[in-house]
Amino acid sequence: MEVFVDGLLALHLRQASQLAEAERKVQQIDPGLIEVLLHHRDARLFQRRLLMLRSDLRFAEAAQKADFIAGLDFIQVWVKELQLRLSEEQLQAFFALALSNFYLQLSPERLNHQWLSEYFGQMLYPDFV
Repeated sequence: MEVFVDGLLALHLRQASQLAEAERKVQQIDPGLIEVLLHHRDARLFQRRLLMLRSDLRFAEAAQKADFIAGLDFIQVWVKELQLRLSEEQLQAFFALALSNFYLQLSPERLNHQWLSEYFGQMLYPDFV
């Protein structure tokens, strides 16, 4: 079982690298980032599950590594569209809060274009929905 779990976590980190590569090419949230997130749907849901099970050190470390690999590119798109002028420390704090909020609200039922568009729209334009 340990070998299987280790292999699954290694696969997740490879998928995080692929996600980061795709996110680096994105110019805007909608449709760019939304399409990337939907394409990597299973990886995002797996990341959410790892975060829920982070009391297991292996899962916590894998989630943290995946966030480090893919998360910064993810948040850069948000910062650019929101036109935020943040210091490195502020960006890291924003990143942590934004990802926590995103994963708290994420579910298999919600991970679709409509929900993502509304979610990001509320961030960009609070009166959007």
